[in-house]
Amino acid sequence: MSIRPESSAHKGAIALARLQIREILAGRATVGQSLRSLSRSDFGRKFCRYFLVGGASALVDWFFFSIFLYFADFHYLFAGTASFLFATAFNYVLTVRYVFDGGRFSRRKEIALVYLVSGISILINLGILSGLIESMAMHPLLAKIFGTASAFGWNFGARYFWVFKR
Repeated sequence: MSIRPESSAHKGAIALARLQIREILAGRATVGQSLRSLSRSDFGRKFCRYFLVGGASALVDWFFFSIFLYFADFHYLFAGTASFLFATAFNYVLTVRYVFDGGRFSRRKEIALVYLVSGISILINLGILSGLIESMAMHPLLAKIFGTASAFGWNFGARYFWVFKR
């Protein structure tokens, strides 16, 4: 399965982003002007909405992580996995309601693909979590926040270009 964009809308979003970066580097546009232009595109609008949905989902993730870690006394990797599953379900509900229209797949396949994408995301998330805790002795909740932020780009890109692509 390819994650490469195929529709003209996706190609247009990528071309617009590249153009905006070239304009900034050439000094012909400011970052603010470029961000305003991108926010008017389909890609930009969906990215902004997904950022808000992702933020709400991150709060759910961190809440359950804290409950599992501090109150249920689970190991941080198990707490991170369990909280991630709750957050992914929450994210899916908000994403299909506020960010992406139904894609080209049936609802059942769409949910399966979201969890497949999330499976890769949890590897990123838990890898960062474990690495920061074990090698840097970072506080588990702070490490979880870094893990969540690290997985954000993958989640949005895979959903935009593959799962919910029209």
